[in-house]
Amino acid sequence: MRRRCAQFGFSLVEVLVVMAIIIILATIVVGVGRRFVRQSQERLTDSGINVIQAAIEQYHDFHEKFPFVTPPLSDPDGYTQAMLAADLDGVISAGIFNEYASSERLYYELDQYPNSRRLIETMVSEMKTSKDSQGRDRKIVLNNGSEEKPLVRFVDVWGRSLRYVYTQDMTFPLVVSDGVDGEPGTADDLTGEQ
Repeated sequence: MRRRCAQFGFSLVEVLVVMAIIIILATIVVGVGRRFVRQSQERLTDSGINVIQAAIEQYHDFHEKFPFVTPPLSDPDGYTQAMLAADLDGVISAGIFNEYASSERLYYELDQYPNSRRLIETMVSEMKTSKDSQGRDRKIVLNNGSEEKPLVRFVDVWGRSLRYVYTQDMTFPLVVSDGVDGEPGTADDLTGEQ
């Protein structure tokens, strides 16, 4: 007489089907998570830009002008370190980074006026830095060498400098982040324009 033993457990096919379902669900969860992270980064950058624009408005209300005029957004050179040094009558240490210049100048100007300064102090610290891309401190020596100040600039959550653009034909300056892709002039750029 043959005895049949009861078999317990799962067959190989059943285990593979369950693993495939788990992998599909994990892929969906990771994709959704990445989208939420990107959306929160964009919201934080937008929020920072809005704070900067409010500080620019405070500056304008007090001085009856905007901080400074720049070349248009279409100008490939834009506002340069040479322009920054000349406008502030100073000498910049730690290399030439033209992509930092308009952001450094904007921070410098807004920091000079108490109401604007109070607003930019409310921004998260990750959206302001005085370091270059290699981690070196950036400074400007002013007043014929008698004063040295850090060159602080505004950055987006991806660590790239925000750009300030204001030409005479504009009604309000733009503060621009190149967005998640880091490329200027693409659909994911973030500006204060609504």
